[in-house]
Amino acid sequence: MYNCSISKKFGVEYSAKQIRIILSGFGMNYAKPYSFDYRKPKDAEYILKKDCQK
Repeated sequence: MYNCSISKKFGVEYSAKQIRIILSGFGMNYAKPYSFDYRKPKDAEYILKKDCQK
């Protein structure tokens, strides 16, 4: 899937392993993206632990 896009745009072909290595070099990966809730407090985990101990 990605190899087709890369070969069309840049005219080179990479294997899946090479694409993984290139992405990891940029700090990226194949993981499903998820959004961060901007309303979440910075210490949300601490608050959750504190509330669960009661």
